[in-house]
Amino acid sequence: MSETFGTKEEAKAFENIDKINSAFTEVCLENNLTNIPRVPLVATGDETLLFTNSSMSPFKEIIENSEIPQSGLFIIQECLRSNDLNQLFITEADLKWQSYFYMLGCIVDKHDFQKLVDVTKGLLRSLNIQTDTVIVKNSTNFRYFNTSDIAFDGFKVISDSEEPDYYNWKYGMQTVIGEGVTLAIKYGETEYDIGNIICFIKDNEIIGWELAFGSEVLLAAHGNKSPFETSTICDVLLYEDRSDFRKFADSLMSTIEIINVGVLPSSKKEGFVLRKYIKALINLSHQFSQYYLEDLIEEYCLIKGYDSTKILDVLGKEFKRFNESKVSNIKAFTNFYKKNFQRELGTDWFRVAYESFSLDENDAKIIIDNTKNSYD
Repeated sequence: MSETFGTKEEAKAFENIDKINSAFTEVCLENNLTNIPRVPLVATGDETLLFTNSSMSPFKEIIENSEIPQSGLFIIQECLRSNDLNQLFITEADLKWQSYFYMLGCIVDKHDFQKLVDVTKGLLRSLNIQTDTVIVKNSTNFRYFNTSDIAFDGFKVISDSEEPDYYNWKYGMQTVIGEGVTLAIKYGETEYDIGNIICFIKDNEIIGWELAFGSEVLLAAHGNKSPFETSTICDVLLYEDRSDFRKFADSLMSTIEIINVGVLPSSKKEGFVLRKYIKALINLSHQFSQYYLEDLIEEYCLIKGYDSTKILDVLGKEFKRFNESKVSNIKAFTNFYKKNFQRELGTDWFRVAYESFSLDENDAKIIIDNTKNSYD
Protein backbone atom coordinates (compact mmCIF):
# COMPACT_ATOMS: atom_id res chain seq x y z
CA MET A 1 0.00 0.00 0.00
CA SER A 2 2.95 2.36 0.59
CA GLU A 3 3.47 3.00 -3.11
CA THR A 4 0.15 4.88 -3.26
CA PHE A 5 1.58 7.77 -1.24
CA GLY A 6 3.62 9.99 -3.53
CA THR A 7 5.16 13.42 -3.78
CA LYS A 8 3.15 16.51 -4.69
CA GLU A 9 4.02 15.92 -8.35
CA GLU A 10 2.72 12.33 -8.21
CA ALA A 11 -0.37 12.78 -6.04
CA LYS A 12 -2.10 15.83 -4.65
CA ALA A 13 -2.36 16.48 -0.92
CA PHE A 14 -6.12 15.91 -0.78
CA GLU A 15 -5.75 12.62 -2.63
CA ASN A 16 -3.03 11.52 -0.21
CA ILE A 17 -5.21 12.45 2.77
CA ASP A 18 -8.05 10.43 1.27
CA LYS A 19 -5.72 7.45 0.78
CA ILE A 20 -4.41 7.49 4.32
CA ASN A 21 -7.96 7.81 5.64
CA SER A 22 -8.93 4.80 3.52
CA ALA A 23 -5.90 2.86 4.79
CA PHE A 24 -6.98 3.59 8.37
CA THR A 25 -10.50 2.39 7.60
CA GLU A 26 -9.15 -0.82 6.11
CA VAL A 27 -6.93 -1.55 9.13
CA CYS A 28 -9.74 -0.81 11.60
CA LEU A 29 -12.17 -3.10 9.78
CA GLU A 30 -9.54 -5.84 9.73
CA ASN A 31 -9.47 -5.52 13.52
CA ASN A 32 -13.30 -5.71 13.75
CA LEU A 33 -13.84 -2.10 14.81
CA THR A 34 -17.16 -0.47 13.89
CA ASN A 35 -17.18 2.77 11.90
CA ILE A 36 -19.32 5.68 13.10
CA PRO A 37 -20.09 8.73 10.90
CA ARG A 38 -18.27 11.99 11.46
CA VAL A 39 -20.04 14.76 13.35
CA PRO A 40 -20.45 18.39 12.16
CA LEU A 41 -17.46 20.72 12.31
CA VAL A 42 -19.49 23.10 14.47
CA ALA A 43 -19.80 21.30 17.79
CA THR A 44 -23.36 20.45 18.81
CA GLY A 45 -24.48 19.36 22.24
CA ASP A 46 -21.12 20.16 23.82
CA GLU A 47 -20.98 23.48 25.65
CA THR A 48 -17.21 23.16 26.18
CA LEU A 49 -16.50 23.51 22.43
CA LEU A 50 -17.29 25.85 19.55
CA PHE A 51 -15.81 23.50 16.93
CA THR A 52 -15.18 19.77 16.89
CA ASN A 53 -11.49 19.74 17.73
CA SER A 54 -10.54 16.07 17.91
CA SER A 55 -11.65 12.55 17.03
CA MET A 56 -12.42 12.22 20.73
CA SER A 57 -15.27 14.75 20.64
CA PRO A 58 -17.87 12.41 19.07
CA PHE A 59 -17.05 9.72 21.65
CA LYS A 60 -17.53 11.85 24.76
CA GLU A 61 -21.05 10.75 25.67
CA ILE A 62 -20.23 7.08 25.03
CA ILE A 63 -17.17 7.28 27.29
CA GLU A 64 -18.81 9.30 30.04
CA ASN A 65 -21.61 6.72 30.20
CA SER A 66 -19.09 3.82 30.10
CA GLU A 67 -20.85 2.42 27.03
CA ILE A 68 -17.91 1.49 24.78
CA PRO A 69 -19.12 -1.48 22.69
CA GLN A 70 -17.11 -4.68 22.82
CA SER A 71 -16.13 -4.42 19.14
CA GLY A 72 -14.75 -0.89 19.57
CA LEU A 73 -15.42 2.12 17.35
CA PHE A 74 -13.47 4.22 14.86
CA ILE A 75 -14.02 7.54 13.11
CA ILE A 76 -12.41 9.84 10.55
CA GLN A 77 -13.20 13.34 11.77
CA GLU A 78 -12.72 16.83 10.34
CA CYS A 79 -11.47 19.10 13.13
CA LEU A 80 -10.73 22.74 13.78
CA ARG A 81 -8.60 24.07 16.62
CA SER A 82 -8.44 27.84 16.96
CA ASN A 83 -5.93 27.79 19.86
CA ASP A 84 -3.32 29.63 17.78
CA LEU A 85 -5.72 32.15 16.24
CA ASN A 86 -4.12 35.15 17.95
CA GLN A 87 -0.69 34.07 16.65
CA LEU A 88 -1.86 35.08 13.17
CA PHE A 89 -1.61 38.73 14.24
CA ILE A 90 1.85 38.61 15.85
CA THR A 91 4.66 39.34 13.40
CA GLU A 92 7.30 37.28 15.24
CA ALA A 93 5.03 34.27 15.81
CA ASP A 94 4.96 31.11 13.72
CA LEU A 95 2.57 28.18 13.42
CA LYS A 96 3.60 24.55 13.85
CA TRP A 97 0.16 23.10 13.13
CA GLN A 98 -2.72 24.16 10.90
CA SER A 99 -6.12 24.93 12.47
CA TYR A 100 -8.15 22.66 10.16
CA PHE A 101 -7.18 19.00 9.83
CA TYR A 102 -8.37 15.40 9.80
CA MET A 103 -8.10 13.07 12.78
CA LEU A 104 -8.19 9.30 12.76
CA GLY A 105 -9.52 7.92 16.04
CA CYS A 106 -10.71 4.73 17.66
CA ILE A 107 -11.80 3.64 21.12
CA VAL A 108 -11.93 0.16 22.65
CA ASP A 109 -12.99 -1.20 26.03
CA LYS A 110 -10.54 -1.71 28.88
CA HIS A 111 -9.63 -5.27 27.86
CA ASP A 112 -8.68 -4.52 24.23
CA PHE A 113 -5.50 -2.45 24.39
CA GLN A 114 -3.72 -4.86 22.02
CA LYS A 115 -6.25 -4.01 19.33
CA LEU A 116 -5.00 -0.40 19.32
CA VAL A 117 -1.39 -1.57 19.00
CA ASP A 118 -2.41 -3.77 16.05
CA VAL A 119 -4.18 -0.85 14.35
CA THR A 120 -1.11 1.34 14.91
CA LYS A 121 1.25 -1.23 13.40
CA GLY A 122 -1.08 -1.82 10.45
CA LEU A 123 -1.35 1.88 9.68
CA LEU A 124 2.41 2.38 9.93
CA ARG A 125 2.93 -0.57 7.55
CA SER A 126 0.61 1.06 5.04
CA LEU A 127 2.96 4.06 5.05
CA ASN A 128 6.04 1.85 4.95
CA ILE A 129 7.14 3.26 8.32
CA GLN A 130 9.15 0.78 10.40
CA THR A 131 8.12 0.51 14.06
CA ASP A 132 11.75 0.76 15.21
CA THR A 133 11.79 4.34 13.88
CA VAL A 134 8.76 5.27 16.03
CA ILE A 135 9.36 6.71 19.50
CA VAL A 136 6.93 5.95 22.32
CA LYS A 137 7.07 8.81 24.83
CA ASN A 138 6.35 7.07 28.11
CA SER A 139 6.20 8.25 31.73
CA THR A 140 7.40 6.37 34.81
CA ASN A 141 4.89 8.36 36.88
CA PHE A 142 1.71 6.89 35.39
CA ARG A 143 -0.89 5.88 37.97
CA TYR A 144 -3.02 3.80 35.61
CA PHE A 145 -1.26 3.39 32.24
CA ASN A 146 0.97 0.53 33.40
CA THR A 147 3.40 0.09 30.51
CA SER A 148 5.22 -2.68 32.37
CA ASP A 149 2.23 -4.87 31.52
CA ILE A 150 2.00 -3.62 27.95
CA ALA A 151 4.57 -4.59 25.33
CA PHE A 152 5.42 -2.04 22.63
CA ASP A 153 7.47 -4.66 20.81
CA GLY A 154 9.62 -3.16 18.09
CA PHE A 155 9.07 0.48 19.15
CA LYS A 156 11.68 2.74 20.71
CA VAL A 157 10.41 3.58 24.22
CA ILE A 158 11.79 6.63 26.05
CA SER A 159 10.63 7.76 29.48
CA ASP A 160 10.07 11.14 31.12
CA SER A 161 11.38 13.23 28.23
CA GLU A 162 8.56 15.77 28.66
CA GLU A 163 6.95 17.75 31.47
CA PRO A 164 4.42 15.77 33.62
CA ASP A 165 1.35 17.51 32.13
CA TYR A 166 2.36 16.28 28.67
CA TYR A 167 1.13 12.77 29.59
CA ASN A 168 -2.28 13.84 30.94
CA TRP A 169 -5.50 14.66 29.08
CA LYS A 170 -8.64 16.55 30.02
CA TYR A 171 -11.74 16.18 27.88
CA GLY A 172 -14.13 18.75 29.33
CA MET A 173 -15.91 15.95 31.18
CA GLN A 174 -16.40 16.13 34.93
CA THR A 175 -15.85 12.44 35.61
CA VAL A 176 -13.31 11.29 32.99
CA ILE A 177 -9.61 12.08 32.57
CA GLY A 178 -6.88 10.41 30.57
CA GLU A 179 -3.21 9.56 30.69
CA GLY A 180 -1.10 7.99 28.01
CA VAL A 181 1.81 7.91 25.63
CA THR A 182 2.62 9.91 22.51
CA LEU A 183 4.01 8.33 19.35
CA ALA A 184 6.65 10.34 17.51
CA ILE A 185 9.01 10.12 14.54
CA LYS A 186 12.30 12.02 14.35
CA TYR A 187 14.20 13.19 11.28
CA GLY A 188 17.46 14.86 12.26
CA GLU A 189 16.46 17.63 14.67
CA THR A 190 12.78 17.58 13.64
CA GLU A 191 10.44 15.50 15.78
CA TYR A 192 6.84 14.83 14.75
CA ASP A 193 4.25 13.86 17.36
CA ILE A 194 2.07 11.68 15.16
CA GLY A 195 -0.44 10.16 17.57
CA ASN A 196 -1.46 9.11 21.07
CA ILE A 197 -2.58 6.02 22.94
CA ILE A 198 -4.52 7.03 26.05
CA CYS A 199 -6.45 5.25 28.78
CA PHE A 200 -9.75 6.70 30.00
CA ILE A 201 -10.03 6.90 33.78
CA LYS A 202 -13.32 7.17 35.65
CA ASP A 203 -13.79 6.67 39.39
CA ASN A 204 -10.12 5.67 39.64
CA GLU A 205 -10.49 2.84 37.13
CA ILE A 206 -9.57 2.37 33.47
CA ILE A 207 -12.80 2.14 31.45
CA GLY A 208 -11.33 2.13 27.93
CA TRP A 209 -8.57 3.16 25.53
CA GLU A 210 -8.20 5.71 22.75
CA LEU A 211 -5.92 5.82 19.72
CA ALA A 212 -5.67 9.04 17.68
CA PHE A 213 -3.59 10.14 14.70
CA GLY A 214 -3.58 13.32 12.61
CA SER A 215 -3.79 12.49 8.89
CA GLU A 216 -1.73 15.46 7.71
CA VAL A 217 0.88 14.96 10.45
CA LEU A 218 1.27 11.29 9.55
CA LEU A 219 1.82 12.24 5.93
CA ALA A 220 4.25 14.96 6.98
CA ALA A 221 6.25 12.51 9.08
CA HIS A 222 6.22 10.03 6.21
CA GLY A 223 7.87 12.57 3.93
CA ASN A 224 9.74 14.76 6.46
CA LYS A 225 7.62 17.78 5.57
CA SER A 226 5.59 20.45 7.32
CA PRO A 227 1.98 19.43 8.10
CA PHE A 228 0.98 22.51 6.09
CA GLU A 229 2.70 21.02 3.05
CA THR A 230 0.52 17.90 3.27
CA SER A 231 -2.71 19.88 3.77
CA THR A 232 -5.26 20.36 1.00
CA ILE A 233 -4.54 24.10 0.92
CA CYS A 234 -1.18 23.30 -0.68
CA ASP A 235 -2.99 21.85 -3.68
CA VAL A 236 -3.75 25.49 -4.57
CA LEU A 237 -0.75 27.24 -2.97
CA LEU A 238 2.92 26.48 -3.60
CA TYR A 239 4.34 25.78 -0.13
CA GLU A 240 6.90 28.27 1.19
CA ASP A 241 8.87 27.57 4.35
CA ARG A 242 8.19 30.89 6.10
CA SER A 243 5.93 31.96 8.91
CA ASP A 244 3.81 34.46 6.98
CA PHE A 245 3.01 31.78 4.38
CA ARG A 246 1.83 29.36 7.07
CA LYS A 247 -0.36 32.09 8.58
CA PHE A 248 -1.80 33.01 5.18
CA ALA A 249 -2.49 29.36 4.31
CA ASP A 250 -4.06 28.71 7.71
CA SER A 251 -6.33 31.77 7.64
CA LEU A 252 -7.45 30.98 4.08
CA MET A 253 -8.21 27.30 4.69
CA SER A 254 -9.93 27.94 8.04
CA THR A 255 -12.04 30.74 6.55
CA ILE A 256 -13.27 28.54 3.70
CA GLU A 257 -14.01 25.55 5.93
CA ILE A 258 -15.92 27.54 8.55
CA ILE A 259 -18.07 29.41 6.01
CA ASN A 260 -18.77 26.16 4.17
CA VAL A 261 -20.52 24.68 7.24
CA GLY A 262 -22.88 27.65 7.44
CA VAL A 263 -21.19 29.98 9.95
CA LEU A 264 -21.45 33.71 9.22
CA PRO A 265 -19.16 36.44 10.58
CA SER A 266 -20.46 38.02 13.79
CA SER A 267 -19.33 39.25 17.17
CA LYS A 268 -20.27 36.03 18.99
CA LYS A 269 -18.99 32.49 19.30
CA GLU A 270 -18.24 30.72 16.00
CA GLY A 271 -18.97 33.87 14.03
CA PHE A 272 -16.40 35.82 16.04
CA VAL A 273 -13.74 33.15 15.40
CA LEU A 274 -14.55 33.29 11.68
CA ARG A 275 -14.32 37.09 11.66
CA LYS A 276 -10.83 36.92 13.18
CA TYR A 277 -9.68 34.40 10.57
CA ILE A 278 -11.02 36.68 7.84
CA LYS A 279 -9.28 39.69 9.37
CA ALA A 280 -6.00 37.75 9.41
CA LEU A 281 -6.58 36.71 5.79
CA ILE A 282 -7.11 40.34 4.75
CA ASN A 283 -4.01 41.49 6.64
CA LEU A 284 -1.81 38.77 5.14
CA SER A 285 -3.14 38.68 1.58
CA HIS A 286 -1.20 41.77 0.47
CA GLN A 287 2.02 39.81 1.03
CA PHE A 288 0.87 37.22 -1.51
CA SER A 289 -0.29 39.42 -4.35
CA GLN A 290 0.87 36.79 -6.87
CA TYR A 291 -2.35 34.96 -6.01
CA TYR A 292 -5.93 36.01 -6.68
CA LEU A 293 -8.00 35.07 -3.63
CA GLU A 294 -11.06 34.38 -5.75
CA ASP A 295 -9.11 31.88 -7.87
CA LEU A 296 -7.65 30.17 -4.80
CA ILE A 297 -11.07 29.81 -3.20
CA GLU A 298 -12.65 28.44 -6.38
CA GLU A 299 -9.84 25.91 -6.86
CA TYR A 300 -9.99 24.76 -3.23
CA CYS A 301 -13.77 24.44 -3.35
CA LEU A 302 -13.55 22.44 -6.57
CA ILE A 303 -11.21 19.95 -4.86
CA LYS A 304 -13.42 19.65 -1.77
CA GLY A 305 -16.75 19.75 -3.59
CA TYR A 306 -17.92 22.99 -1.96
CA ASP A 307 -20.10 25.82 -3.30
CA SER A 308 -17.60 28.62 -3.90
CA THR A 309 -20.37 31.13 -4.69
CA LYS A 310 -21.62 31.09 -1.10
CA ILE A 311 -18.10 31.48 0.32
CA LEU A 312 -17.15 34.31 -2.04
CA ASP A 313 -20.39 36.14 -1.27
CA VAL A 314 -19.75 36.03 2.50
CA LEU A 315 -16.14 37.10 2.04
CA GLY A 316 -17.06 39.95 -0.32
CA LYS A 317 -19.41 41.46 2.26
CA GLU A 318 -16.90 41.02 5.07
CA PHE A 319 -14.05 42.57 3.04
CA LYS A 320 -16.24 45.59 2.35
CA ARG A 321 -17.18 45.92 6.03
CA PHE A 322 -13.54 45.58 7.06
CA ASN A 323 -12.28 48.19 4.60
CA GLU A 324 -14.91 50.72 5.65
CA SER A 325 -14.06 50.15 9.30
CA LYS A 326 -10.32 50.31 8.61
CA VAL A 327 -10.54 53.76 7.00
CA SER A 328 -12.29 55.07 10.10
CA ASN A 329 -9.80 53.36 12.45
CA ILE A 330 -6.80 54.74 10.56
CA LYS A 331 -8.16 58.28 10.93
CA ALA A 332 -8.77 57.75 14.65
CA PHE A 333 -5.32 56.24 15.29
CA THR A 334 -3.64 59.02 13.30
CA ASN A 335 -5.37 61.69 15.42
CA PHE A 336 -4.45 59.80 18.60
CA TYR A 337 -0.79 59.58 17.62
CA LYS A 338 -0.53 63.21 16.53
CA LYS A 339 -1.79 64.25 19.95
CA ASN A 340 0.43 61.90 21.92
CA PHE A 341 3.58 61.04 19.95
CA GLN A 342 5.78 63.57 21.80
CA ARG A 343 4.67 62.30 25.22
CA GLU A 344 6.27 59.50 27.25
CA LEU A 345 3.73 56.71 26.69
CA GLY A 346 5.52 53.66 28.14
CA THR A 347 7.18 50.69 26.48
CA ASP A 348 4.04 48.74 25.57
CA TRP A 349 1.91 51.65 24.42
CA PHE A 350 2.38 50.94 20.71
CA ARG A 351 0.89 47.44 20.73
CA VAL A 352 -1.95 48.46 23.06
CA ALA A 353 -2.73 51.47 20.88
CA TYR A 354 -2.89 49.81 17.48
CA GLU A 355 -4.81 46.82 18.85
CA SER A 356 -7.31 49.22 20.47
CA PHE A 357 -7.96 50.73 17.03
CA SER A 358 -8.21 47.27 15.40
CA LEU A 359 -5.20 47.90 13.15
CA ASP A 360 -2.36 45.58 12.27
CA GLU A 361 1.21 46.41 13.23
CA ASN A 362 2.34 47.36 9.71
CA ASP A 363 -0.45 49.91 9.22
CA ALA A 364 0.32 51.50 12.58
CA LYS A 365 4.04 51.77 11.80
CA ILE A 366 3.29 53.50 8.48
CA ILE A 367 1.07 56.04 10.24
CA ILE A 368 3.77 56.70 12.84
CA ASP A 369 6.52 57.14 10.21
CA ASN A 370 4.35 59.50 8.16
CA THR A 371 3.45 61.54 11.24
CA LYS A 372 7.06 61.85 12.35
CA ASN A 373 8.16 62.88 8.85
CA SER A 374 5.50 65.57 8.73
CA TYR A 375 6.97 67.13 11.89
CA ASP A 376 10.62 66.94 10.75
